[in-house]
Amino acid sequence: MRDARFHALLGLEARRIWSLARRGFPSMVVLLALFVLLFGRGKEGFAMALAFLGSTYGLVPVMSALTDKLDGGLDFLTSLPVPAAVLAAARLAACSASGFLAAVFWTVSAALVAPDHLGVAPTPLWILGLFLGLGL
Repeated sequence: MRDARFHALLGLEARRIWSLARRGFPSMVVLLALFVLLFGRGKEGFAMALAFLGSTYGLVPVMSALTDKLDGGLDFLTSLPVPAAVLAAARLAACSASGFLAAVFWTVSAALVAPDHLGVAPTPLWILGLFLGLGL
């Protein structure tokens, strides 16, 4: 979209998602260290930590919707003189970016443990297919 309203709303959604991710960062670091301590310092511990990190970024759109419901942010956005399609497109683009960020962590995690647990050597095509499947 070449609409200035879309870019402004996309920037707003990106700032809101970044705010949610930034607020949870200290607890995420503690939990990542706990995962590495519990599951070992090898590939498995690192893969579990990456999978957890991907899950937190995968839940950001859900948490964003929850905060919209609690603080009335969506009610404010729908009161703006902007078509609903532009609002929906901006929200979808921001949530997609968060989903693909989560897919990066999940793909790296799966590529780390695939040779040992699945007996499959990850090829570039396998990794790309896994990334696209997880991202979608």
